[in-house]
Amino acid sequence: MKKISKLIRETLQLIMPAVLFTACGNVNLAAKPETQLALETKIPSGTICSRPGDLSSGLLKVVFIVDMSLSNIGEFEDAGNGKVKFHPEKGTDVDGVRFQKIKDFINNCGSNNAQNKFKIVGFSGGALKANPAQSGCQAGFSAKDLALGAVDSLKSLQDYNKANIDRTDFAPSMQMTTYQDGLECARSIVLDDIQTAPVEAKNSNYILFFVTDGKASDNCASNTAEYEFRDKYGSCCPGGAIRVQGTCCAPGVIASSVLFWSGLPLSQTCCAVGERRDEQFRCEADPNYEDKINSASNPAYESLIRETMIVGKQKASTIRIQPLFYGSSEEAGDATKLLDQMAAWGDSAKSVTLTNVNQADFCKYANSPVLTQYQASEFNVINLTAVMKDGYLRADSDVDGVPDKDDPNPTNARSNKAGLLDVICKQSSSDFDCQKPASCSLDKVHPLHLTECDLAALSIADGDGIDSDKDRIPDLIEILRGTIPSLNDSFNNLDGDALNNLAEIHLGRQTDSPDDDVASNLTSDWSLTKIASDNSCPANQQNYRIALNRIPTVPTKAYADPLDAKFPGSKFKLSHKENENVIFIYYISEPLNSGASASEFYGALLKVPHGVKDLSGLQINPQIFQKLGSIDGKPKW
Repeated sequence: MKKISKLIRETLQLIMPAVLFTACGNVNLAAKPETQLALETKIPSGTICSRPGDLSSGLLKVVFIVDMSLSNIGEFEDAGNGKVKFHPEKGTDVDGVRFQKIKDFINNCGSNNAQNKFKIVGFSGGALKANPAQSGCQAGFSAKDLALGAVDSLKSLQDYNKANIDRTDFAPSMQMTTYQDGLECARSIVLDDIQTAPVEAKNSNYILFFVTDGKASDNCASNTAEYEFRDKYGSCCPGGAIRVQGTCCAPGVIASSVLFWSGLPLSQTCCAVGERRDEQFRCEADPNYEDKINSASNPAYESLIRETMIVGKQKASTIRIQPLFYGSSEEAGDATKLLDQMAAWGDSAKSVTLTNVNQADFCKYANSPVLTQYQASEFNVINLTAVMKDGYLRADSDVDGVPDKDDPNPTNARSNKAGLLDVICKQSSSDFDCQKPASCSLDKVHPLHLTECDLAALSIADGDGIDSDKDRIPDLIEILRGTIPSLNDSFNNLDGDALNNLAEIHLGRQTDSPDDDVASNLTSDWSLTKIASDNSCPANQQNYRIALNRIPTVPTKAYADPLDAKFPGSKFKLSHKENENVIFIYYISEPLNSGASASEFYGALLKVPHGVKDLSGLQINPQIFQKLGSIDGKPKW
């Protein structure tokens, strides 16, 4: 019996430590339930425009192409006996009101963003064209103060011409209304700026105000020399003839531009308006006169504007040309026909015609309708500083797609040696030991803070980092949420649960793991509703109301994004304070009424403090959005 008891004791001595260890292990090593720190946040509702006005978003670069023709300060008329008389009362802007209107724009709405830039150009041909320093036809935009000085310089030039116009030995620098000179100068300035500062240009809205008091009096473009000068209605005068007081006159009669502007009586040698000269220089009716009136009559205008627009649409955020006429009623109708055509080429709905230059309001015209109408086709609100993982909403302070909990450096989005966004690196190497793709630059950064190397690592060549596969999910969001930015997979169901990828992204859920049972308070709840116009959008664009009913937020670490400095004028900056969440609101607008194939991509960032209930200070309106890029083409399947 003693032997049995001893055997039992020895056996128990061997078994009990193992039992106790196992029991202990079950208690101490079991994972504690993770504390969910996400909180529901209700953000005040707001509005968006299918296409905001140009003053509403991004960096503004404005070119004023200002008519400096003699008609601004008066007209010469035949006084008889071979003499002429100057009539200042017939001037369209004798006091230089247009200059003050331009300064009003620069000082007020044009300076909503302190980094906005301006260029002031005077056009009139002749001596002014020959002096770029005086006309302003030189490369480079200026900040507010220098731009105001440039306006004053043109005003001083007009005052000088006005003060000396009656001198018989004075050759005025204010001469003809040479549209082509102004358009050529504007094109050179814009294209040079885009080439010199391509990153800044990508974030810039260019507005070109073409401000004139008369019909074009340029030389007519023709490789046969059949047409040489225009009359005041835009018709071309044939055979080397020039115009005097609106009529076509035989060549060789007037020796200089000074005498031309003196309006010497040459009625004996002139054909009437609407006539042309035949091969024997006899006057005959011009059968194409009305066609010339109804068109530009000079293909150079169209080619100059279209070249500027094509490059601008490819390389800038937005660009458009807004013509404005403030001249005499006699010329208004015919001038408007040409200027409306120029507006259409320049993506503006129409030109502006004033009966008096005092009516000019450039702040209003900056937000005037563009030619193309848009409608919002995709909308989303997403917390960039939070990521759903295993049913929990976790902080991602540096917006690199890796939750802080799993991130060895949660305040450095590119902590790997390759310099890629961490989530891209982690896809190829769980320990962040990835390689930088060959033949790419980390310094080439796209507006959503993706680098050329980020895209190269994902086998995306020549992308702009906006929506490479055209599936209406921005590349950055696809990368952060685990879908494929080079494949149209918005309606795929990567994780096989009840929702496709796009629907999960809308809710803020995980796309690569089934999570139908995730708590609703951890998901986003918002709505977008089309509403009647409230005058916050350009007249021909659509208005929408945003209701952000629930956007969960999480505690975050402070983060300073070094790429913010790459886009000084951009509102898309990912840096934030401790416990701030970066909420990205974006939408895509599709063209409705033109052959334009490109959709426009707009976005705004809200910095929302975690745990703060009163968010009434947050404003959502068209002014906070900026165009971040264009999406051109069909989805890649």
